[in-house]
Amino acid sequence: MNAMLGRGKKKVTLPTRPEPPTMAEILEDVNNAPEDDVAFTYFRRRDQGRNISFNIQGLATTTSTDPEKHGIMSNSFEEQSSRQVKKPSQISELDLQDDVDGCYEQARTYLELNTRLEKSKTELKQKCEDLEVMGSELTNSIQELKKQTEHSETL
Repeated sequence: MNAMLGRGKKKVTLPTRPEPPTMAEILEDVNNAPEDDVAFTYFRRRDQGRNISFNIQGLATTTSTDPEKHGIMSNSFEEQSSRQVKKPSQISELDLQDDVDGCYEQARTYLELNTRLEKSKTELKQKCEDLEVMGSELTNSIQELKKQTEHSETL
């Protein structure tokens, strides 16, 4: 019976986690990566004149410096993939600072939204508890009214 329910199975041990790569291995991988490696497409946004950010509701918004480009799907795949992709070693300090600033703003916005969400969660929980109390009070009032009507009918 235990075999049918799976209670007699032995616990499977997982292999040990491999060691993380060294800095030299990471740099070697980055330097040997092809120009069109997907890891470097993040930096393509700056070359396309588009910045992706998050508004106060946490939704992605796209702004363009080129009036002919609108939205994320403005260029065909061929146009996007034919552009020169910069490796991290080819990116200027100004580009990196802009990316750092953008990431900082996104993180700050995320933290603000997360704080608001936690506050809303607490408020909603309190309102739910209040509704439960009012619901039980309403149920008690209905029962009292029923008793009063039954009592008045018997008289």
